[in-house]
Amino acid sequence: MELAAYYPRGSFGLGLSYAVANRGACHLSTTAFALEVYFNLIDPYGCNSKASLIKFQEDINCAINSLQTCAFTAFPYELETLLMKLMPTFMLRLCMNYMAGIALRLVDVSMWPEFWSSITGYRLGITAFLRAGARVHVLERLMNTEEGISRKDDTLPSRLLNEQRKCDDKGLAIPLEKMLNRYYFIRGFDKNGIPRKRTINKLKISKAAGV
Repeated sequence: MELAAYYPRGSFGLGLSYAVANRGACHLSTTAFALEVYFNLIDPYGCNSKASLIKFQEDINCAINSLQTCAFTAFPYELETLLMKLMPTFMLRLCMNYMAGIALRLVDVSMWPEFWSSITGYRLGITAFLRAGARVHVLERLMNTEEGISRKDDTLPSRLLNEQRKCDDKGLAIPLEKMLNRYYFIRGFDKNGIPRKRTINKLKISKAAGV
């Protein structure tokens, strides 16, 4: 799939997202550019928090897409907790850049599990909701790896990795390999991008699930 409309040399997290998305450089996989550029909460040129950011957004977007609701409704339904509202912006940025795995859990995504419960009658907590999204994502990845997809395919066009933008004061290309190693670790994949057996077992994915 061709790159979506957002340019990753000014948003490194988006570059990672494009590289590892299960169906190519998909704008429905994550919206990393929003936190990096629009809200200016994460350094768009840093690597510290990008793996955690991408995993969180992949999980939640997979869950949202499974609800058959439009992904573009995400922003109105992702609410701020009281702690986030009271926290000074500089502290929130500090947390997002250096403790993203914790900071992202402060985002209130409870409205989606509530939608599910109101329609089906089955209660679903936030943890179970995110776990369902993780299961969808890893299952898709596992199906792709069965067809030969691996680290060699988790990449971007050479120009984005090696050529600096003349219009960019920082003049940076995307340091994909550094982010990719951390992403695989957090995802529970091996160094080649293949889901580890313990990850598959933890998410209760089996051959009966369609692999």
